[in-house]
Amino acid sequence: MLTPKPTAKARERRGQRGRTHDFSEEYLGRDVVVKLSTGEEVRGRLVEATKYWFKVLVGDPARPEDVIYVNKAYVAYVRPGRS
Repeated sequence: MLTPKPTAKARERRGQRGRTHDFSEEYLGRDVVVKLSTGEEVRGRLVEATKYWFKVLVGDPARPEDVIYVNKAYVAYVRPGRS
């Protein structure tokens, strides 16, 4: 059974899978405040941003169990936080 070769465009897209097309990268590694559509705020360090999710370390950065994953669909805004 023959399978078609991926096109150049498909190969290019595969290489960009981890990148987002918004401004999430501007806050990577920084302290942020994520305001949710419910009015709640998540304060912490933005450590990863994918197409649909933010990974935020909250509390003490030395404790990796304090991680919150925030779905971008519920985010009203993200602003820099104060240390």
